[in-house]
Amino acid sequence: MNYNHIVQYGIDLKCFPLCFNSSLTEKDINKQECSDGIYLSSDRFSYFNNTDSEELVILKITKGNLSTYAQIVGIHSENRNMVLMPSWMVEYLNVDYDEQVLLERCMDVNIGLHIRIKPHSIKYASLNDPVSSLRNAFENYIVLQPNMDIPLLVDGERLIVSIMDTFSKGPICIRGVELEVEIENPTDYKIKKEEAFDFSNMLPMPPVENKQFQGKGYILGSKIKR
Repeated sequence: MNYNHIVQYGIDLKCFPLCFNSSLTEKDINKQECSDGIYLSSDRFSYFNNTDSEELVILKITKGNLSTYAQIVGIHSENRNMVLMPSWMVEYLNVDYDEQVLLERCMDVNIGLHIRIKPHSIKYASLNDPVSSLRNAFENYIVLQPNMDIPLLVDGERLIVSIMDTFSKGPICIRGVELEVEIENPTDYKIKKEEAFDFSNMLPMPPVENKQFQGKGYILGSKIKR
C-alpha cells in the first residue's frame, strides 16, 4: 500500500534487521521486533530530528511501491549508511539485507482514535488482564496502517494481529491519544459456547505512560469492545 503524504526530506539507506545492532541484548531485540521502532546512526538521527530530542518524528520508509512508517527509538554504532528495523518491516517491504530503502520525514499523518483488529490467536484472552496486556503492546507503535499484519508483544509472547480498519484514509498516528480498539473474533476462534470469551465484559483502559527513546512520556490508552 502506498499513500501520498507531505514529506520534508529523505535519504537512501541500506536495510538490515535489528539483530545487526551489536549493542542490543536478546531481550531488547525481542521487544523492538514487536514495534515500529528503527535505529539510525547518530548523524542520521540528527539529520531527521534537527537535534531536537523532544520532537515527534515520523518516518516513511519506501521500497518500490510499498511503504511503511516508523519512529526512531535509538542510535546504533554500525555503518552510518545502515538503518536497522524490525524483521516484519523488512519482510513487508520485500527487501533483502543490504538493499536500499528510502527514508523520508513525514509531516501530515492523521491522528487516529479508533481501530479494528483481528488477532491471529485467542490465547491472549485467557490472560488475567488481557485488556492491559493488549494496551501495553500497542504502546510500542506510533503509526498504524489498514490491511496489514503486525506483531504485538503480549505478556511476553508474540501475537500477530491484522489491522482491519483505521477509520481514516491511510495510516494514523496513535501517539498521545486514547485509542478505541475493536476486536474481531480471532483467526483460530472456535464457535463453541463453552470456549467463547465475552469481550463485552472488558472495561475501558486507563491511560498509561508511554516511554520511548526520545522525548517526554506520552499517554496511550485503549478500550476494547466486541
